[in-house]
Order: sequence, then structure tokens, then C-alpha cells
Amino acid sequence: MAGRGLFMSRKLVLAGLALCGLAMLVRTYHIENSKTVPTSWHLVGDAKGYYDWSQFIAAGDWMGNEPFYQAPLFPYTLAVITKVIGPDPNRMLYVQAIWGTLAVLLIYLATARLFGLMAGCLAGVMYALYPPAIFFDGILQKASLAGFLVCALIYLLTLRNSVISYVRAISLGLVLGLLCLTRENAFSWWPFILIWIIVESLRGRHAGENHLEENSESCSRRKSNALESPRGLKPAARERRTSLLMLVVLFLFGMMLVLGPVALRNRKVGGAWTLSTFQAGPNFYIGNGNSADGYYRPLVRGHETPQFERADATLLAERAEGRALSSREVSSYWMARVWSEISESPGRWVKLMGRKLLMAVHRYEVADVESLAVYSAASPVIGVIGSIWHFGVLATLAAMGLMLTRSRWRELWIYYVMIAVMILAVAAFFILARYRFVLVPLMIPFAAIGLVETVRRVRAGRVMSLWGAGLAGVVVAGVCHWPMHDEARLDALAFMNAGVAAAEAGQLAEATPYLAYAVEIHPSSMEAQNNLAQALSLQGRFDEAVGHYEAALVSARIDIEPGGPEATSLRARFGKKEDASLPVPMDVEGHGVEPGVLAGIEYNYGVALERVGQSSEALAAFERAVVLRPGDDGARAAVERLSAKLRGE
Repeated sequence: MAGRGLFMSRKLVLAGLALCGLAMLVRTYHIENSKTVPTSWHLVGDAKGYYDWSQFIAAGDWMGNEPFYQAPLFPYTLAVITKVIGPDPNRMLYVQAIWGTLAVLLIYLATARLFGLMAGCLAGVMYALYPPAIFFDGILQKASLAGFLVCALIYLLTLRNSVISYVRAISLGLVLGLLCLTRENAFSWWPFILIWIIVESLRGRHAGENHLEENSESCSRRKSNALESPRGLKPAARERRTSLLMLVVLFLFGMMLVLGPVALRNRKVGGAWTLSTFQAGPNFYIGNGNSADGYYRPLVRGHETPQFERADATLLAERAEGRALSSREVSSYWMARVWSEISESPGRWVKLMGRKLLMAVHRYEVADVESLAVYSAASPVIGVIGSIWHFGVLATLAAMGLMLTRSRWRELWIYYVMIAVMILAVAAFFILARYRFVLVPLMIPFAAIGLVETVRRVRAGRVMSLWGAGLAGVVVAGVCHWPMHDEARLDALAFMNAGVAAAEAGQLAEATPYLAYAVEIHPSSMEAQNNLAQALSLQGRFDEAVGHYEAALVSARIDIEPGGPEATSLRARFGKKEDASLPVPMDVEGHGVEPGVLAGIEYNYGVALERVGQSSEALAAFERAVVLRPGDDGARAAVERLSAKLRGE
């Protein structure tokens, strides 16, 4: 037995080393291949926000002067990395690759403890090669750190002790606290993990007592009634209760050891207590307000980046309330507003929640600014693997694994609960790939055992015993592949973001192919057509730009109802009641097309037309720009200049 145990230990170590090598190799290869993607060398969106924040911290501003609006652990981690290896974002990606590799090791060990070495090895391979995991390790996003922390949490949950130890309890609290400062929806797990600690402690101690009673029966007979407490409580029972209380206290202490300083810091700089951030209210409104559709939409159109999010939420709330508001009051305002809107149309909200639940488990990875689709085009390792290994396959295999291991529900119930609760927590707000990524480490072990057990039963000729798992897999596969998203539009937006990043960096030649591909896959996108037209204009290719400006203007008017009340209101606003072609303005929640945006397109269209010698058409475009934006002095000057030119003055 000792020899077999040593052999298994050697196999465990060798397999772990091989998996670490595989994980680090594919992540390094991916990072090197992704250097051609503009967003990898010109940071945008949250990546830029986190990086800039980390540099302020590294420069000495460790306290800050406002309550946290975004989860703080990731930028503080980047600040520490900056202090050690410097501020180069590319170097930071290799640090992320290291903890991504450690995450593979942890999920391998955890799965091996739960379901055996074969399943553990398969789980390690699955996570090492899972395209979104590689993708998130290769961009500056907190999803990478969140994935590592979830793997660490699962590892701690799978430690095989007959009795929950004090060190294990405080470690669970520490890791969960860190996870809450990275991915706030992890707060939904703490009561269930606490219950699990209590249940497992009682179960372990009960098993241990039974074992001791069987081996020390003679000693038990000699126990005296004098050892009982005055209230009839034996010292052993009292010790059990004290020990159980200590486990609860240590778990909560571990969490507060991480969250407590954040709460104190928020209180000091903002005057209000909170364990993490004040972002819940605005985010909940974005995900559940009257205009919500399951995707992220900024409160103000065009303000999708972190530097605007807090300011917009505060400005709109203060404007509605008519006074200055604290961070807590801003969050409360949006929370109260969304519940008011939900109460006015509960049926709409129930339907929306159903849609978001389906989106939360759909195979498609909904991008924020940086997209898996863009990086897949540049990185063969995720481009090739991603066609066969994605969330739809993972969820299908995990469903089969859950069915095949259901007889062990008393041991595995905590994982069922954590998966279900996190799906609900993700769907409660809006759907992004990085939000639901924390589900992946929880599902990988069940996917691995699902595949291993299926092969085992097929080889043993027990195919009929797989009917329940097969049915579950078919149902989940159908849900994951149900048509939900306008994938062409979402992918076009992602490629457009990459092109815009290159253009912002002054690399117009780099930007044009991304913008052109966005137009190719979604030609009716106003934003894609307009951005491509601007990039072409800046390169002096006005003859090509004209057609794309025209397409942008046509796309902008596709959603207009000329006879609708909004159009009538807009025509009255601009004094052009006879013109039914004028567009509808957007509201503050970011829907519709803003007149100022169209005015800019019309003006640029006029410039391009004038440069290619179409002066009459250019004059008409400038006139429309003036109607849309009366204060546009540049457009007015262009109208006067071209009018005089056409009159021959």
C-alpha cells in the first residue's frame, strides 16, 4: 500500500508539472501572437482604467480620495507588480499567465481529490486550453485574477480532512474576501460556504466520534457521571460547540481581515460604510431598468469607459434629486429607481430575467471592449481550439457530470449551490463574458468526470445507464445554442473597438482593416461605417470615405419612425416641421441616435464631398448639420462659404 501511495504521489506530481508546462506554454504563445491586436498595445476601456489607477497607486496614492466605485483588488495588485517589475503592461500579462498556470494546477488537484486522478488530469487540460481562460490571462482584466481566486477557493473546499481545521476556515474566509474585492457577485456565496463549514464540521466530528467509540469501548464504560456539567452538558459536547463557534468566527474573521480595511477606508474618504464599492445601484439599473435588454449600456451614450461611469451616475442622480448626493445616496437612488420601474411593469422584468438567465449560460462570449472574437483572429491557439471547446461544450459536459455524480449530493451540494447562485447573481445585473467567467472553474470538475464516466460506462457496455446524463446534456446543449444574440453586430462592435484603439494611437493604417472587417460583417452599423469613413478621410481617401458616410447616415435613419411622436417633437425643436426625415434624439440612458452625433457625420460627409468636387451635395450636408446642431459654427461657416462659391461670388 505504501508503495502504491508513493507511486500515486509521483504520478500526481508529474501530471501537475506537465499541466503547468502546458498552461504556461499556451499562454505565452497567445500573448506573443496577440501583440498585433491594437488593444494589446493601446489600452482602452477597463484595461486602461485599471492600469491608470494602478499607476496612481504605485506613485504613492495608496489611499485615494473617493469611495471605491470599482472593485479595488486588481488595480492594487497591478500597483504591487509595477513596484516589482516596472510599469510595462506587457510584462504584467506574463504575471497573469503565471497565476493562470497556478489556477490550472489548483483545479487539477481539486478535481483529483473529488473524482480521481484521471478526472483531475482531464480537468487540468480543459482549463489549460479553455480559450476564455487563456484570453483573460492575456489582457489586463480582473477576470484573470478572479479565476485564480475561484480555483483557490475550490481547492480549499476539496481538502480532505475529517474535521474542518481552524486554518482551513480562516483561509476560506481570506480567499473569499479577496474574491469579493475582485468580483463583487461572490458576496452571494458567503452564507452558503458558512453553512457548508458547519455541516462538514458536524459530519466530520460525528464520523470521528463513531470511530473512536468503536476502538475504545472499554474506556468509554469507565466515564463517570461526575464529569458531566451541572446542566447535563458533557465537556466533550461543550468543546464541540466551542470548536464549531470558533470555525464560524474564524471564517468571518478571515473575510473581515480583507474587507474590513476597505470598509474603514471608504468611511474615511467618503463618510459612508461599505465593504467594497458603491457601484451596485447604477449597475443594477443598467441591467434591469425599463430600457434594459441584458447587455451593458452606459447611462450616457458614448460614455462606456470607467472615467465617465461614476460621474454620469452621480450627475444624473443629483439632477433628479436636486441636491448633492453622497456615494451611498447615488447608489440608493438608482436602486430605488429600478425597483420603481420593475413594480410598474413586473411582467416585462420577469421576461427580461428569463432572457438574462439564458444569456448567462449561452455559448457566446459577450464582450465588453476587448473581445475573444478579435483575439481569436490573431491568436491561433484560441482561434482553433475555440471552435470546438467553448462554454456550450463545457456546460453540456458539466450537466452530464452533475447527473452522473448525483448519488454523492451530500458531499457535493456546495458546488451545486455555488453554480446556481452565481448564475442568478450574473443574471441579476447584465451579461458580460468576464462576469460569468467565475462559473468556469466550478463547472470544469463536473465536465471532466462527466466525460471520464461516460467513456468508462460505454467501454463497460453500460450505455443505458447514461440515459439521464445524456438527456441532461441534450437539454443544456439546446439551451446554450439557442439563438440569443446578434453575433454579427456584437463581433462588428468588437472589431470596431480594436480599430478605434489603433486610430487613437495614430496608427490609421493598422486601424483600417479592423474597421473594414466590422463593416463587412455588419454593414448596417452606423458606428462602424462612420468610423471607417473617418479613418479613410484622415488618410486622404475621401472618394472611398463618401460611400461609408452615406451608409452611416442611412443606417442612422433605419430605426426612425417619421410619423411618431418623437420625430414630431424633434421637428418642432428644430423648427423644421415639414421635414419628416429628421432623426429621433436618444434619451439619457443611451438609446436612439443623438442629433449631435448625426450632425458630426453630416459635417464630415460634407467635407469629403467637397474634397472630391461635389460642392452642391456638400452644401446640402452642411445645411443638415446646421439644422441638427444650430450652434455648430464650423458648419455655418461652411454653408456660407459654399453658398457664395456656388453663386459665383
